[in-house]
Amino acid sequence: MRIVGAISALGTALLLQVCFVVCALPVITAVPAAIALQRSFSDDRAGEKVGVLSYLRQFTVAWRQSWPLGVIGALLAVGLVVGGLFWLSVHAPLGYVAVGTLSFIAGLAAATYLNLLSCADRERETGWRPLFAETRAALVGRPLRSLGGVVMLAAWYFVLVSVSPLVLVGSGLVPTLIARFVIEPPVRQQLAED
Repeated sequence: MRIVGAISALGTALLLQVCFVVCALPVITAVPAAIALQRSFSDDRAGEKVGVLSYLRQFTVAWRQSWPLGVIGALLAVGLVVGGLFWLSVHAPLGYVAVGTLSFIAGLAAATYLNLLSCADRERETGWRPLFAETRAALVGRPLRSLGGVVMLAAWYFVLVSVSPLVLVGSGLVPTLIARFVIEPPVRQQLAED
């Protein structure tokens, strides 16, 4: 029975990953798609039945709640890529300083993204401003967890660069798992805070 349960869990995870990839294709919907994926996994852990329709319902709610964050995230990603490529082509000390600054901004954006996924699971009925305020508070309150998450996410992106077909299998799953198991405080710590 354990094998059947593991196969079922893997099938659900891959189905939700495919839903994430389809919904995140227009780049501005990537953040709401990731939030919907995080919430779907949380619902699955709670024993609710999840699938394509439940994911699409979560995506609709996440889109209404966080579309400005999706637009900001897409613009930031494009700016970091264009700026990084430009400054990498400049072989001067100023170029190295600029690449270092852009790397710091990218790390901060990744930490914010992982904390956003962690907070979005708890903040389901709010707008984007309270969600972002909770994310900012979590980012400041858990800097070492955020740093660990960024290191793991960077390692995952280096793996994606070398094995690009993994984008279809783990582009949403891995950040979701990092947010769940690295960024979120353990249950004991949550109970002590409440």
